[in-house]
Amino acid sequence: MAETTREKIIKSARGLFGTRGLRGTTVDDIAHKAGVSKRTVYETFSSKYEIACVIVEDALAMFQENMRSIIQSGDDPLEKLRQLSRFYAVPQLSSIALIDLQRDLPELWELAEQAENEILQEMYQVIDEGKVLGVFDTEISTDIIIGALTGALRTTMASEFLLKSTHSVESVSESLFELITLGICQTSSRRRARISAAKAVGARSSESSTGRERSKGL
Repeated sequence: MAETTREKIIKSARGLFGTRGLRGTTVDDIAHKAGVSKRTVYETFSSKYEIACVIVEDALAMFQENMRSIIQSGDDPLEKLRQLSRFYAVPQLSSIALIDLQRDLPELWELAEQAENEILQEMYQVIDEGKVLGVFDTEISTDIIIGALTGALRTTMASEFLLKSTHSVESVSESLFELITLGICQTSSRRRARISAAKAVGARSSESSTGRERSKGL
């Protein structure tokens, strides 16, 4: 099925917002990339901010759907937390897009934070399940685990951190979950978590090396 004009505009804007941010993208840029006129963009959306709202709302809906799918899956608690690390950051939004979201669309940023809090509440179930199964240390309070994770995420997702960081939102959230997972696991599970974390780091290093080799060949 061919893309509609609306879909083309949204797809083009999503890509531009991800690389240039909301402030660095103009309606002319969006129109050019979508292959439509500026007038067509304005006939479809009132402004680039309306387009941004649609993109963020769609991303949040996908985010919540993915998170709930993981939480309700039949995977063991350790694997659930491992998978959660890949979906915790708002999907389809880069660091620069998140920065502009906080600055220019605070009402949407509040929705993102609400979604985060909803997921953290659901994570109580995963951690408590892991304690019952002997995967996680029962002596560590679930409230403390969630509180530590919330504080870490609020710090690393803040614009001040993102502006200075060279890491992607996804890699930051994944690292946070690895740290939490290693810290709350029982001995045998901690060993498995270390192996899993090492494999993840190795895979990222391999991808990076491959990218460098390809660059040399160009």
